[in-house]
Amino acid sequence: MEVAGEQPNRGWAMHILKILSVLLIAGGGALLYRAWSTIAGHEITNGNVVQLLPVRGSKGGTNYKVVATFQDYMGKKHTYMQSGSSNPPMNRVGDVIKIMYERENPERNASLEFWSRFGTAWILLGLGLLFLWIVVGSQYGNGFIYSHFPNTH
Repeated sequence: MEVAGEQPNRGWAMHILKILSVLLIAGGGALLYRAWSTIAGHEITNGNVVQLLPVRGSKGGTNYKVVATFQDYMGKKHTYMQSGSSNPPMNRVGDVIKIMYERENPERNASLEFWSRFGTAWILLGLGLLFLWIVVGSQYGNGFIYSHFPNTH
């Protein structure tokens, strides 16, 4: 039962938020490191979108896969095809996109786009920082209010 003037005990909720924020930040950091190290182990080049390949979507509509060509470090031409599909398409014919590929096997390639490589890590880090901000605000907010805004009567 709450008594007038006392704060309800929210300690367990703050502990859960602390743990959750640490887990989210750690998970996001691990994914960020993994994505970064994957990219660092590949060659990077520009590719040109040459086709939007229509494919049947899961709901029966038409989706599009991006098909692009690129040259490896020896000048040999290769093709990249997007593994997923989307509607609307992610790019247009003629667009220049970043491609990463294995030096020894350029047929093993992928597009290099921020959200496809870092999106999940970015979201997890953001949520972790948001929860941490809530914890810090809850923990120190009242102290700030009491120290900066004294009673006026």
